[in-house]
Amino acid sequence: MTEYILASLYFLIFLYVFYKSPFFRNIPGISYSGLVLFFSLKVFSGIALSLIYKHYYDPETADIYKYFNDGLYLYRILWENPADFLHILTGVGISQEHVDMYLSNMPNWFRPWESPLYNDNRVVIRFNAIVGLFSFGHLQVHTVFANAVSFTGLVALYKFFLNYLPREKISFLKWGLFLFPSLLFWSSGVLKEAILTGCFGMAIYLADIFFVNKKVGIYKTALFLICLWIMVLLKPYILILFLPCIAGFYISRNMSFLRTHLIYILLFAGLFVIALLMHFIIPDYSPIFLIARKQNDLINWSLSVDAGSLIHTNYLNPEIWDIIRKAPHGFITALLRPHIFEADTGFMLFAAMENLLIVSLIIIAIIMPTKSIKQTPLTGLCFWFCLAGFTFVGLTTPVAGAIVRYKIIMLPFLWALLLNLISVDLRNLNVFRKS
Repeated sequence: MTEYILASLYFLIFLYVFYKSPFFRNIPGISYSGLVLFFSLKVFSGIALSLIYKHYYDPETADIYKYFNDGLYLYRILWENPADFLHILTGVGISQEHVDMYLSNMPNWFRPWESPLYNDNRVVIRFNAIVGLFSFGHLQVHTVFANAVSFTGLVALYKFFLNYLPREKISFLKWGLFLFPSLLFWSSGVLKEAILTGCFGMAIYLADIFFVNKKVGIYKTALFLICLWIMVLLKPYILILFLPCIAGFYISRNMSFLRTHLIYILLFAGLFVIALLMHFIIPDYSPIFLIARKQNDLINWSLSVDAGSLIHTNYLNPEIWDIIRKAPHGFITALLRPHIFEADTGFMLFAAMENLLIVSLIIIAIIMPTKSIKQTPLTGLCFWFCLAGFTFVGLTTPVAGAIVRYKIIMLPFLWALLLNLISVDLRNLNVFRKS
């Protein structure tokens, strides 16, 4: 009972912050009551996710509880040895021999396999250690804080899309950003996805302010750099894949349809050339090797724990042509899997129904396209990021459940893309009126 009372108190504090903060005030298409509704749904979803993991799965192997327990252990170090706590929290001086004593007691600080990439578990563990200062060890307080981060990122993304969506489509935007089922569910737990959603959305919003409004302040610059740094630690591939997209977006905003997509093709071709050069110069750290290594490690780990939703065991070779050959299949896998005929759990069924909805919307966009597609610069950004992101997730992830989680960061862009493409006007329906 104490846990939920404390979580409710922080929930109300964040609602007050939203009410007072200029960032959340006077947002076109969303009233304050709408913000309260969406934030409430996210918090309830996060609580539901933690309870599902607790009662229907083994809490010892569930990501939420693994990172939470290690984070609380790190938090307790603060009261034993504040200097060592700061060493581990910041990473400065963490290589000292006596610090290993603490690290060995956090089983998820290290991966079950070696990798040249940074262990992104540590970002969530550190997040939980910081929130531990306010939570007194209660998980649902961490759920509220994680949702404050991810919700802020979604609001930031919403405000970015507002600048580039046709006015008649704005009334639809919030429903996909805040209520897309898997995005709502998986970005609401104390997981990497919540932190990534917050940092990614805020970084895009701030970048647009810098490039378009030319407003650069110390506070905004510092926040932007922090968001970028956390993204590098969490999911560097998201940042790498998005850079050509955002560059193409700003370069081609006033170009014709064909020239716009030519810009994106050239930028991704440049990224491909860089990856190819790195493959020959430093093969152990080349993107080609790391993509294959990531996929191989995930297959081996899935086999070791007998993952129930394993899709395939076709290992990627660290060869450029093998990746190119399998890329289309990767895109289709991320877009369609799991499908309705392989859904054997509640999670899988909801994911399959969502994929069916996505395919239906794509079909509608094809048969009922808007006439203004050529004049919409946001179309190129969303299309190429979804294409690149879905392909990467499908290539590297052999487990259907993980695919559902990893692709949620692309779903706001998929929704914005479909809004741009579909010509149907549903503004007269009550459900789409201002909330």
